Amino acid sequence: AARSKLKLWDISNQQLDEIENRGESLQLFQILSPISGTVSKRHVANGDYVEAGTPLFTVIDLTSVWTMFEAYESDLPWIKIGDSILFEIQAYPGENYAGKIVHIDPFINPETRTAQVRIAIDNKSKELKPGMFARGLVKSPAGEGPEEALIPKSAVLWTGKRSLVYTKVP
Repeated sequence: AARSKLKLWDISNQQLDEIENRGESLQLFQILSPISGTVSKRHVANGDYVEAGTPLFTVIDLTSVWTMFEAYESDLPWIKIGDSILFEIQAYPGENYAGKIVHIDPFINPETRTAQVRIAIDNKSKELKPGMFARGLVKSPAGEGPEEALIPKSAVLWTGKRSLVYTKVP
């Protein structure tokens, strides 16, 4: 019965065999995490009583991370899932990273008038850390043609017979 209870705590068979061979009860023993990663939060302290189902630690895998950007609502018509984005991390100036947009939040933050845009990044080197500041530039296929120009609607002068737009030529 004791072996079954300890198995519920994900104690390995090797650890159980060591406890049995010792012949006496242990007050302290190691509990190994079922997953590998980085401890992001500790829920217990030394000496705490732990009941079944109590989380001990929060472990996260940092080999794949999300980079979250805020896009102004006026820019949302030009941003689509799958668009490429180039960004720079403030901690590593001059080093550029690339990714693709995987999610655009359907809600606008009423205070900042922005929507969250999520980029999934492969982080095998683990140089990107949670909470780092990033600045990005989305490359959108809209307006890429040689004869196309993107202008605000208010820039068009309606003369009645035709519409005019003045452009500055260098």
